Amino acid sequence: MTVTYAGAYVVVALAGLTVVLNPPNTIEGSAGWMVHLWGWFSLVGATFAARACVQGKWMVEKPFLILCLGGLGVYAVTQFMLALAADTGNRWPISLIVAALILLFLGRLGYIWPYSYQPGK
Repeated sequence: MTVTYAGAYVVVALAGLTVVLNPPNTIEGSAGWMVHLWGWFSLVGATFAARACVQGKWMVEKPFLILCLGGLGVYAVTQFMLALAADTGNRWPISLIVAALILLFLGRLGYIWPYSYQPGK
């Protein structure tokens, strides 16, 4: 399970990196400066959460997971707002996929919250 979550963190960090380096035009017009916030939160949060996850240092993982969730939350709210606008095309699939990722990361946060480290590490 650790490898799966670390892999998910790496994917989110890569997404954040692409946003920081080249913000998507389809979102930037709607979210403005929040796109950069989303990119940096995702990049920094997921990068350090992945490392802490692999090392079993859950006390370190928690704040970076929350930062990562903040970045995903900004993106999710923007996507849902655009999905509700009739003239932006079908944004429901990506909105629901991001919502699923947020739910999985919230589950991870709930699982590791009571502990400082992964038992056995």
